Amino acid sequence: MERSVAIVSCEQTTMADLRRLVSYMGPEEKLAGRLALQDADLTAVGILVDAIRGDSPELQEIQALRAIVRILGTLAGDATGDTVPDVSSSGSLLVQGIRSEVVTGAVVDLLQRRLRSFPPEEQPWLLLDGLRAMRLLLVLPESAKTAQLAGQRNKAAWWVEED
Repeated sequence: MERSVAIVSCEQTTMADLRRLVSYMGPEEKLAGRLALQDADLTAVGILVDAIRGDSPELQEIQALRAIVRILGTLAGDATGDTVPDVSSSGSLLVQGIRSEVVTGAVVDLLQRRLRSFPPEEQPWLLLDGLRAMRLLLVLPESAKTAQLAGQRNKAAWWVEED
């Protein structure tokens, strides 16, 4: 019983953090940085995937895409995701979870199959944030490149093929 209460409490806290991150009032100072560099809780990954797939009533698809952009963009030095990223760090466990095949696939599915199901006035904004998110999801951090050259495994780049 105590464990299930703790899990629900963790999910509620994570949802509150994600909602503050994409608030129209602007994100709480240093929240994106904390999530990008220190967060070891993967609860947000499941919440983001559910939201991108349209299965979360508390977080809309556009908010989930913006959360990904803010977290990964902060790691790259631009929380807006507007500049071409130069990522030197693989980031926190949360960031490595966000850069997973599941999240990337959910974003691709949203852009490829579900975009037309949204009202026409929302489609350009979803496309913009979706493409920003895709660019940041597919950037290979320098730490992952270094690890790969040294023959070590790094979970920051699931899509890199081995020779």
